[in-house]
Amino acid sequence: MTTTVHRAFAIFDFALATGSAALQEEALALLRRALRVAGDSGAVSLWWIIRVALNLIDDLWAHSLHRILPSEGPQGATEYGELRELFLASLYARDIAEIELWPSQLEAARRATELDDDLVVALPTSAGKTRVAEVCALMSLSAGKRILIVTPLRALSAQTERSFRRTFAPLGFSVSSLYGASGMMPGDEDALRTRQIVIATPEKLDFALRNDPDLIDDVGLIVLDEGHLIGPSERELRYEVLVQRLLRRDDAGERRIVCLSAILPDGEQLDDLTAWMRSNADGAPVKSEWRPTRQRFGTLAWTGQGARLTFDLDDDGPFIQQFVEQQPPIRPRRTPFPRDNAELTLAAAWRFADEGKRTLVFCTQRDHVESYAEKIVDLSRRGFLPPLLANAPAIERAKAIGTEWLGEDHPAVMCLNVGVAIHHARLPNPFLREVERLLNEGILTVTIASPTLAQGLNLNAAVLLVPSLYRAGVALSGEEFANVAGRAGRAFVDLEGLVVHIMYEPVRWRRQAWRDLVNSSRARSLESGLIQIVAEILRRLARGGILNRADAFEYLANNRQAWDVHVDEEGDEPLELLLEKLDNTILCLIEALDANADDLPALIDEALNGSLWARQIARRVEGARERQLALLQARSRRIWASTTAQQRRSHFAMGVGLEAGLKLDSMADDLAAHLDRADLAALPGDLTPSFHPAATRDRPLLSPSSATLSTGREAA
Repeated sequence: MTTTVHRAFAIFDFALATGSAALQEEALALLRRALRVAGDSGAVSLWWIIRVALNLIDDLWAHSLHRILPSEGPQGATEYGELRELFLASLYARDIAEIELWPSQLEAARRATELDDDLVVALPTSAGKTRVAEVCALMSLSAGKRILIVTPLRALSAQTERSFRRTFAPLGFSVSSLYGASGMMPGDEDALRTRQIVIATPEKLDFALRNDPDLIDDVGLIVLDEGHLIGPSERELRYEVLVQRLLRRDDAGERRIVCLSAILPDGEQLDDLTAWMRSNADGAPVKSEWRPTRQRFGTLAWTGQGARLTFDLDDDGPFIQQFVEQQPPIRPRRTPFPRDNAELTLAAAWRFADEGKRTLVFCTQRDHVESYAEKIVDLSRRGFLPPLLANAPAIERAKAIGTEWLGEDHPAVMCLNVGVAIHHARLPNPFLREVERLLNEGILTVTIASPTLAQGLNLNAAVLLVPSLYRAGVALSGEEFANVAGRAGRAFVDLEGLVVHIMYEPVRWRRQAWRDLVNSSRARSLESGLIQIVAEILRRLARGGILNRADAFEYLANNRQAWDVHVDEEGDEPLELLLEKLDNTILCLIEALDANADDLPALIDEALNGSLWARQIARRVEGARERQLALLQARSRRIWASTTAQQRRSHFAMGVGLEAGLKLDSMADDLAAHLDRADLAALPGDLTPSFHPAATRDRPLLSPSSATLSTGREAA
């Protein structure tokens, strides 16, 4: 019987490798025969093993890509059969075969095979959204169409590029990514026009399409990653406007849209987003709460001589009393370890690492990541934190690349010697690639990561430590925390993911703030960023009395000083920054920047037709739509009255609003002269006092925005 069972397993393994349903049936027949024999002979243990194996094999086959992917491809896709076979063989050959689909992926994967089905997919973090995108890509590529993937962050673009190259390069498809600020680098246009899979940030894609809308004529699939990033920040606004422009293209009907997110809301907001992405076509979103691991939320609270780890939000839940113990001082230091919240966080990370659990420390600000790195180097040198690295030769390549880009004394490079990964978006991409490789191979067991983790960056661990719940004094949002918390728990490795808030001073309000944040992470909200910033600007203008005038919007359109109202209160985002974002949004919305001012109302109406803004503003109180439109028209008229078409193109290229753009325009000649002198000096490597920043400290300095001035002026 044992031989028969082993033979059945071997046959089923071959069935998974080849996709042969006949082999799968043969394996099941052998197990059924063995089950009868085990029952007749009274071999109870073996009977149960065979019975469980029968169910597992049947379930695994039913959920495999062999069953989900159709045997026949899209009409005219003559190479589909070969591509399907290579795709499945590539997934099967990985260290852990990835042939099976999870419960969260099943419905989305089935619908992914239909080229005319625009999808909105809401799956928890780490629940398999990338595989859904890969199935969509396979179907479109087999039909001879190119793929465009829009990701909101540079680090996420680089990671997505590596993931899709791993899957599709063996199939013979080229993969490239464009990321960074607006503007086109040499080779960007060629990549966007010719590569079969292109990953781009909204800034890059927006600028490229404004210069040449035909670049994506042969793109058959656009994947919008992290589609929940709709809101009032500059990046979120640009994302929203870019999606609207893609949906309003004349050829939009020839292109499939797939929106992926981990934290979409329910109810009307999800209905609005789905109708927007599907251009009102019938069809529901795909939503699942299933995760490959369970999640638990706890605390680590200092008690005076040690730290108590709880595994629940309630104080009377399960706990370990002395999870972290105090260490005596090591001279010349006179205080014991740990002595503050940061040191307690690191002590906990080392304790979890000793238990074989990969640990991730989430920092709410990028500068905190560097601070932790410096602290790790110092505490390791003092002897409080022993090295975690077991395979020193494995990090040599990463150290060499880090030294080349950052210098051997950089904390991120020095932390590699301790076995710790430092990860934030400002580190060089070649170095980050090596760090992520080391993490994937299990060489590094502790990671210190920045807020890019909340934007979809795929860094998973068994334990997530959260030392702070605030960023610059402002509490984290429930949506951001939900995306971060989803990183706790690794599929195929952990049964559960533990999310722990570190409290060196465990006062009552900290515990309550932690409970409130965890509870708020279960709520979801998604509202048009354009609605939010226009509503806030209207509130400020009303506070300043501007809207009390009968001719308020005409006054705003014709008077530049009318927008200069000083009504900001403590904690408010400055009005000039809100206007900067609104100006940039208007320049993104109105493609015809050389249009006549009299045509602006019609152009704005057309640009917003069917948008998320239009769908959600209709649900607001009566008159809200008219007031917001009036403000948009007044501000656009003010921009047109203050600038030429050439200036508007330049401001769009630089990503600045009216006031900043006009200020840069006034400095343009001086800035251009500085750029020319810098170019000439760079050729021979000449850094004489005449070119040194100290020599021009009293003159206008180049900023990241003004550095693109010449590019914007040339484009204009």
